[in-house]
Formats: sequence, C-alpha cells, structure tokens
Amino acid sequence: MKIKSVKMCKYNDIPVDRREEQPSNGCGKEQATYLVIEWDDGVIQIQSDAMELEDCRFYRGLSWVKRALEKTVTN
Repeated sequence: MKIKSVKMCKYNDIPVDRREEQPSNGCGKEQATYLVIEWDDGVIQIQSDAMELEDCRFYRGLSWVKRALEKTVTN
C-alpha cells in the first residue's frame, strides 16, 4: 500500500464527518494539529497531536507511526 497524500492541518480543515471522532486530550481537538494521510486505496487516516504529555511515546500515543510506516513497507 502506498501513501497518496499527506497533509498537516487544523481542526476546521479535516473532513466534517471525521471531526467528532477526534480525541480531545491535551490542548483539545480544536487546538490540535492533524496529520491527514490518504492511502492509495482511498482510506483516509487522521492522527492528531492532541495527547497528554505522558502519551507522547512511540509505545503509547504515537504507536500509529510504526504501523503506518510498516504498511508502506510490507504492501
């Protein structure tokens, strides 16, 4: 699987139908920055930096990074 596009944006720039599912941790969802990844199969993955300080670890709140990278390598 390949990444079609990657965009960094603010809350109001993510798809309206995906806003409610975003986490409100840390600074809150309206103040967070989002990484919107569109995969070549049309799936859109949205990740935010709205997390508590103790979750800013690759084994916790950032564990999605490893999975996303593995997806591009193995497919």
